[in-house]
Amino acid sequence: MASIRVLPPTKRTPHRRYQVLYRALEGKQTSGGIYDDDLKAEERRLEIEKRLRRGDPIDADRTPFGAWVERWWPSYSVGRARLANVEKCLEAHLLPRFGDIALGDITATVANEWIVSLRQRGLEESTIKTYLSIFNMILNAAVDAELLDRNPLQRRSGAGRERTIRLKPTRYRKVWLTHVQATSLLNEAPNICVRAMLLIALCCGLRYGEITALRPRHLIAKPFDDRAVSGPARLVVVEAVSDPRSGGIELKDPKSQAGERTIALDQLTYDALCAYLETEPRKRNELLFPSPGGSGGRKHGDGSFWRNNNFNRNVWQPLLDRAKLDALWPEYNGLHFNDLRHTHATWLIADGKPINAVAERLGHADAVVTMRVYAHVMKMVDRGELTADDLAGGTEVTSAAGKAE
Repeated sequence: MASIRVLPPTKRTPHRRYQVLYRALEGKQTSGGIYDDDLKAEERRLEIEKRLRRGDPIDADRTPFGAWVERWWPSYSVGRARLANVEKCLEAHLLPRFGDIALGDITATVANEWIVSLRQRGLEESTIKTYLSIFNMILNAAVDAELLDRNPLQRRSGAGRERTIRLKPTRYRKVWLTHVQATSLLNEAPNICVRAMLLIALCCGLRYGEITALRPRHLIAKPFDDRAVSGPARLVVVEAVSDPRSGGIELKDPKSQAGERTIALDQLTYDALCAYLETEPRKRNELLFPSPGGSGGRKHGDGSFWRNNNFNRNVWQPLLDRAKLDALWPEYNGLHFNDLRHTHATWLIADGKPINAVAERLGHADAVVTMRVYAHVMKMVDRGELTADDLAGGTEVTSAAGKAE
């Protein structure tokens, strides 16, 4: 659907450049841009292919407001009262006015005209303020999704809202384990339950909230190949535990629609889960990893959720100390549990797995997100600074990179 052509050096540009090409609906080959960096060209190629599959305009800001709302709405999660407000605002005011207008054509002037029309219809100022807040939220989400460069409702100075994260210099966490270090961590696990949790993070790339929401019914003993890993079983991710530092813990959908996924289980992790379930039998709908007694987890009828801070204090930090990993990476405040997920992605990328398959396995919305998050890893691999051999050295977790033991 889209391809990259390498442009040779010229007198004017004495270095190689990369041109993204695609065929529009009429069949005419069109340029999607010329880039000095092959990684940026690949990001653009993937973005264009995604837009072509969806039938969206190639230029992001030509996406109609209504089409963006359809994409954004499934990922919007909020309480019932707020949800009803948003639905009413969309159906009665925003979609009838802006539904067919391209995002790039929504200006501050157009928005002000809309506000004036609301006042003329007799709406209270407090109601108008609420609807304007909803409009602002939707446009901010479009900025974060890279459909707009800026929110037209915000001042050009950026006052009132920080520039979107993608425009800020990013300090990547260059923190991942080698196979030897991962083996050391697994060997120091205090029990079979914690070992199984560590393996799911290391060999499947699940987030802590996704791990603590797992139930036995999510483990399916059928061979599966997700193009990044092939194994004797599969794991279905459909829920996640939200555990804010303040406020109540709750069960919800994964971070995005792509977070609902089915991934292959390697032999090592599958064996560890089977051994754990033999030792600690669980009913089909019970929590797979409930909180131990006295740890303060919230009761959920079929067990207590294992709170992140309790796990970190009572299990994770002592585990790092025993494995002699507690003093490493001081510039990044040490090894975090989520770094096991980053380790899994790093192993897959270094092993040459397709980036699309890695994105699906991690639950990213598309490969562009994965390329952005792991751009530093991909560059190191491309330059030969990081290889699968560099990460190897232990045999216990070899299958985590997608190889058979």
